Amino acid sequence: MLMQNWDRLKATMDAANPNTPQPQARALPQSRASKRLRAVAPTDRVRQVFNAATSLSDVLGRNGYKAQGIDRWTAPTSTTGTPGVTLIPGGENDPARAYSYHAADTLNTGDPHDAFSVCAILEHAGDEGAARATFAATLQELEAKNAPDEIWVNDYGLRGGQLLRLHETRIGTVESPLTTFAALITSEIRRSDGVEDAELTFQITGSVPGGHKLTTVNVPASDFSSMGWVIKHWGSRAIIFAGARSMDYTRDAIMQLSNHLGVVNCTVYLHTGWTQHPEYGPLYLSAGVVIGPQGVIDNIKVELEGRLADYALPQIPRKEMLRGNVRASVNLLSLVPDEIGFSILGAAFRSVLGRRDFTVFPVGRTGTNKTTFLALVLSHFGSVWQHDHMPENWESTVNALERFAFLAKDVLLVIDDYKPSDAHDQVKSKLSRMVREQADGAGRSRVNRSGRGLHSSNFPRGTLMTSAETWPSGHSDQARTLLVNISAPLLGYRLPDGSREKSAAFYAAADLGRDGVYAGTMAGLIQYIAQHYSEVETSSPEHKMAVRSLARLFTGGHDRTPLICAELARGWQVFLTFAQTTGEISELEADTLWQRAVVALGVVARSQASYHNEVDPARRFMHLLHDLLSSGRAYLADAVSGGAPREHAEEVGWRYYGDEGPLSRDGKAERLGWIGQLPNGEMCLLLNPDITTSAIARLAEATGVSFPLTREPLGAALKDSGILGPVEKGKTTHKRAVHGAARRANVWHIKWQLFVADLETVGTETDFSSTETALLSVPLNTHLQGHAGTQREEDLPPTLF
Repeated sequence: MLMQNWDRLKATMDAANPNTPQPQARALPQSRASKRLRAVAPTDRVRQVFNAATSLSDVLGRNGYKAQGIDRWTAPTSTTGTPGVTLIPGGENDPARAYSYHAADTLNTGDPHDAFSVCAILEHAGDEGAARATFAATLQELEAKNAPDEIWVNDYGLRGGQLLRLHETRIGTVESPLTTFAALITSEIRRSDGVEDAELTFQITGSVPGGHKLTTVNVPASDFSSMGWVIKHWGSRAIIFAGARSMDYTRDAIMQLSNHLGVVNCTVYLHTGWTQHPEYGPLYLSAGVVIGPQGVIDNIKVELEGRLADYALPQIPRKEMLRGNVRASVNLLSLVPDEIGFSILGAAFRSVLGRRDFTVFPVGRTGTNKTTFLALVLSHFGSVWQHDHMPENWESTVNALERFAFLAKDVLLVIDDYKPSDAHDQVKSKLSRMVREQADGAGRSRVNRSGRGLHSSNFPRGTLMTSAETWPSGHSDQARTLLVNISAPLLGYRLPDGSREKSAAFYAAADLGRDGVYAGTMAGLIQYIAQHYSEVETSSPEHKMAVRSLARLFTGGHDRTPLICAELARGWQVFLTFAQTTGEISELEADTLWQRAVVALGVVARSQASYHNEVDPARRFMHLLHDLLSSGRAYLADAVSGGAPREHAEEVGWRYYGDEGPLSRDGKAERLGWIGQLPNGEMCLLLNPDITTSAIARLAEATGVSFPLTREPLGAALKDSGILGPVEKGKTTHKRAVHGAARRANVWHIKWQLFVADLETVGTETDFSSTETALLSVPLNTHLQGHAGTQREEDLPPTLF
């Protein structure tokens, strides 16, 4: 399908290239339904019944194919009359298939097709989902056509829509009906979310005398034995006759007859991302296709609900097409500044490597088009993502967000529109909880139904990203995030020569996203990762060593920042290595892109310090303390006299009345502590920890500033920042004799010079220098052991930023 549209797609990809003339700008398109063709698993009941009841020859014949012997057919598009379609006989549990060699034949996809697939291709434009919907309407007729008239297993039978039992009496063997219905287990389905034990469900079909089919039901295995599901689902016409042990006999009959006819065992996956399959090895699950080392695996069933179903990867493009896909993805970097492009696109590539403990936080005011670019990056995971159609938003409940983030495994999860209205907005607590759970890799634990154990909780298993208009308010939240500043509108951003705006390129890129071009890139990358899974997945020694090595290239405002940037750089390492294998990216271009990635991520890392300073609790405390004292709402007394200090009284809450009047204070002002001296004669603040913490918290709440710390964690933060003076061992306080205290008081010592200093210098002893180290060339180390260019950790250059 893609090759048939290659000319159009190539033109569209050219349009996304900044060096190609672009069409006139137009309004952003609204999202529309996906163009992808839906696949139906080989284990699907409708498919199996159709294949059992339908002859391949019948399907081919009614679609214009001509038989040439027993198992050879000629396609209606053939101009030579060559019998290029071969029938492959089926086995006991394997349906017959048709394989086409005709170049112009619609069935010539490189794979054999069963009767269901042939019918879907020829009569439903290749959409197996549409074919299934059509066949499901006639499922009862198909099953009746394929069902035996009578079955007996041991002492149990099925005939005429009833379950029967043979038993011995004084007059001999007697046949007695057990029920007014017949029931068979057709499938055992295990539904797995990737963490908890998979829940076992029986899919049960039923019928009543006269051939009428009952609704197919799914019954949890734990509810099967009680037989209460019969009346619940089938009502009063489904009767189990009275009698000793009749329930047991009915249950036994259903299980024995079902096993005799064959029960399909099936695992249904309820999440995206990686899973280890006992037969196929590492598999990446999506609503579209499932990808493993050998390519697409057809007989794995994935059921995703709601917008989670839009995480749908397409078929892996053929090599020539894949090269175009890779080029289109790389061209996205031309739409935005490097600091934005390499951070956000790197998060997408890093997300498919596995577990991560950070959140990416693009921040920009309304109108900067941040969501538009995020949608382009997100379309690597499915073609329907648009600026007006994102996975989640902060209006959802926290439980809904947690569940969605739990099932959205190993993908980029964008939660749109973080813009709290005030300091008490619940969206802040939602964000804080999600960010913390992302970092910890765990959520809230709950007691299970039995009360004897803990129930696994939901937590994010993908890469969490949110478009925001403001930074996270908590210091710990910021420490767990990478803030990416978007200061100017992205649509309308001009090229360096000022020749044209980039809006048209954005629209062309959006068209590529809807055509599945970026998702094709991701499909190819995921197969490549599956082929090297043991070396690149995040728990591997190779990944851990690579991240440690890369972290040396970056410094930032928090100890976590270098590791976050190193993880994103690792995503680029793997992608660029993959891109070279496609033949689209040369070694020279890959190295150039890698240098740009390192520089861009280095800039982002350095910028984190200024963001963290805004919410650092020590800095915020000092700001609020200044506000309290300078406004006169609180004051400090002289430690000896208890009155106004001899020096700097106006700076600690006192006022002169008149030109030379006495110093006084507001009668409602609260005393936070005293002004005293250290043994060396240096002035210091002696603060009562409890009173000061309470006053600071009240001011923060009144002004809408987040300040959640209580006395002990606040004291620890002040101590760690170097703000507190002498302290007793293991404490944050020191005993001092002060006016008005019956005994020596426990106080916080803060040097006067720190209190009056430029607040921006508080606690910066460990901050990075603003002078950039001369930039060195950083080799693109590949992830493969023994690959040319791979370096040992000790061979890497020193920290660059």
